[in-house]
Amino acid sequence: MSNSNGIAIQDTCPEFLRAVKTCSEITKIYIEMVKNSLFPGRLDIMRAITYGLCSGEHVMLMSPPGTGKSTIARYFADAMGLGTFVYPMGANSTWDDLYGYLDPEAAIAGKIRRSWGGLARSGVVLSFLDEMDKAPASVRNYALAGMEERTVWDPETQIERPLDLHTMISAVNTTIEDTEALLNRYTLLVKSGYITDPRDFRKMRHSIRPRATKMVDVSLDDLSNLRTVVARVAVNETDETSNFVDMLWANIKSVSGGEEISDRLWQRAGVIAAGRAISEGRVAPSIADWCTAEFVLWRDPDNQEKIASWIASCVADATEFPSIEELKEKYDDILTSYQGMDLAELGRAEVMSTVCRNTLLRMGPRGDRNLASSFASLTAAIQAKIAIGGSDE
Repeated sequence: MSNSNGIAIQDTCPEFLRAVKTCSEITKIYIEMVKNSLFPGRLDIMRAITYGLCSGEHVMLMSPPGTGKSTIARYFADAMGLGTFVYPMGANSTWDDLYGYLDPEAAIAGKIRRSWGGLARSGVVLSFLDEMDKAPASVRNYALAGMEERTVWDPETQIERPLDLHTMISAVNTTIEDTEALLNRYTLLVKSGYITDPRDFRKMRHSIRPRATKMVDVSLDDLSNLRTVVARVAVNETDETSNFVDMLWANIKSVSGGEEISDRLWQRAGVIAAGRAISEGRVAPSIADWCTAEFVLWRDPDNQEKIASWIASCVADATEFPSIEELKEKYDDILTSYQGMDLAELGRAEVMSTVCRNTLLRMGPRGDRNLASSFASLTAAIQAKIAIGGSDE
């Protein structure tokens, strides 16, 4: 498929298939949390972090203390099983706390040498900076600069040192004086409060929240590949999707009461939509993928509920999930043909089977749990076939 920019990507491209598998692994964390009701009433936080990880974008969580921000972020970090940096910001936080301290032995010798740590430590792909509102503005800017550029200045070599950072999650408990400047640096925003649903309240009181163990198979290179593929898919829209986004752009100012959304945020909203498309095995974002914009297309917290509701309504009016019948047909097609597939075909079938299962789980009560289990078993059978080298023919 190609677009007006002349950039093309195919669903048979090895890099794309690798990106789909990476998103599928990340989505396992979200599914596990929902399936086991680990964080009742916090679906918005879990969705936003999942979207951030599936696109390489950054997330800001805004809510009062005791709403689970830190616990949920740490759960994702543990489940990823890769390098993480978790740090509570405070009034005395410094640049050194974020990126590492000067080597004292080198300093005695009259040299400037840094023992890189924190965000600059090799292999740190996920960061959680808690209580960003308590840090000095200058220190917040140090963190945000590293987040945006994925580099930090090295005074010893006088060049920018690359960071392995994939997604930064930050949290605030209060309103910051320079809220607009800060919030504009994050793509995904989540504003939440204390639980109000009686059912969620009961589940919350009776839930046990264990620390997660590593549950995904994702490498540093997988995440780098994912960011590259997401950028290509983001500009691979169909005319139908582009027309829908044009409609959002033309109307959002009147819906929000005059709030301006920057050009950069519109671009990043497309990247988030592309991450969702990839997680479902598609090379072009659809209108349905723009449901993710509920976390992007507002900066004024007072507009959050209004914009989220409007976007959800627009998407619902224009799209719907595939029918159970369509998914059953896809299951039958794969089941009856995978035995004779070569390795390349098996790889595509494995991805498609996984995507269909995830779609059924995302459908909630409208989904078919038995069919989702059948897809899981089919995926396992395909993986076993791949392990022995593909077709016997």
